[in-house]
Amino acid sequence: AMPREVKPLKWLVVDLLAAHVDELVEVAGESLLSLPPDVRQALLAVARRKGVLDDAALVALVDESFAALDVSGCGDAVTDAGVRALAAKGALRSVVAVDVTGCAGVSADGLRALVLAAPKLEILRYGGDPTCDATCRAAIAPANPGGGVLPRLTDSRTHASLESWEALDDTETLEGARSLRWLVWPDIDRTSRRRVAARCLRVRVVAPSPEVSSAAREAAEDVHFVAVTGEGWVGW
Repeated sequence: AMPREVKPLKWLVVDLLAAHVDELVEVAGESLLSLPPDVRQALLAVARRKGVLDDAALVALVDESFAALDVSGCGDAVTDAGVRALAAKGALRSVVAVDVTGCAGVSADGLRALVLAAPKLEILRYGGDPTCDATCRAAIAPANPGGGVLPRLTDSRTHASLESWEALDDTETLEGARSLRWLVWPDIDRTSRRRVAARCLRVRVVAPSPEVSSAAREAAEDVHFVAVTGEGWVGW
């Protein structure tokens, strides 16, 4: 039977490129930034799912047109060096949502570099394993140099932390993830949850149970779910 709809030529070409995305990054490098943003976003997603997303791929595909960045499950392949390279070229300034779940190569320093380079960041998802959970705890610790990832209200004249978020004036500034609203951390511990609540009331912690997270992963990987235009993901 004939297919109901033939893919546009553009996406047939993208399919071909995606099949060799690791070789493409190695050969073409940052010249791939001349591709349209939606094509580069698709290639980045394919690289992540194939397990070949690393620092080189990030630098080759991501620029300031990206509003979301998903590097989840990349282990040690995505590191602080990749985050800092994106920050250095301003590639994170439009990012609103970031998922670094299961990225053991990104340390607490890397998370701080990420949020400083992404002033519009509203949703941050991290954790995923004991190593990443430990990194998260270190990243939100207020005693760390740089003040940690969470928003921090400071006096611009003395650089001292302020306790009240009321009556902001020109002498007070925000450090850390200034626009952060949602912190998705499935395995957050009680101490970290209290720390987030005490540090910034506007940041909401989302911690789905392991059962819910597992069910969501299984549904996303289920071959019996297909994308249907106008309907989203439909089971059959």
